[in-house]
Amino acid sequence: IRPREDNTKIMSNSFGSLIHSMFEEAYKHLRDESGKDSEEFKRLAKEILDNEEKYNSFADFCLKKAVSSRASFGSVDKDGNPRDIVFEMDTYAKLRRMFSKMFNSILQDSYDTGFVPEGVEAAIGQDDLILSIPYEGMELNFSGYIDRYDVRYDEDGKTHIRTIDYKSGDKAVEAEKLLAGTQIQLPSYSGAILDMNAKEGKNAVVDD
Repeated sequence: IRPREDNTKIMSNSFGSLIHSMFEEAYKHLRDESGKDSEEFKRLAKEILDNEEKYNSFADFCLKKAVSSRASFGSVDKDGNPRDIVFEMDTYAKLRRMFSKMFNSILQDSYDTGFVPEGVEAAIGQDDLILSIPYEGMELNFSGYIDRYDVRYDEDGKTHIRTIDYKSGDKAVEAEKLLAGTQIQLPSYSGAILDMNAKEGKNAVVDD
């Protein structure tokens, strides 16, 4: 006897990746539709937050975009519609439910704080987003992807930046690990974004 190898379930790490992809699709869409304009972004966000039908429709849009290219072969069609009834009732329904529950408060925070998504799945090591650290006469060049970083501009021209790394579990940044150099992902990403803004002549700071 051995476990079935079918398309009706997704492993927990794959499930987390699909939720991650839904947030990626959501903020990429809102960024592009708003043209990174703060007022337009807030208008689009408010439309989604204030209208349950639009909110559910947007959640379905993000779900289909995420699973169409990342779900198990045969479980959905090319447009992200479920083809397997068990997949639809189990994993597909859980993805929709979890995203719908979490996204409301996350989008509300973006609306309230005035931050607008600037980079989504931004590639480190490409263009001007460089993460390089000198070490014993060498340059250590890093690559990777920043899940998302947002910007907000003050009236005096200062650029406020916040860096977001999606985690499906409960993992907080701890001061002791930061000082020990064992939890430096977010600070390193933020440093790379600050360096890029400095090269562009912008007065940028990192917000909590």
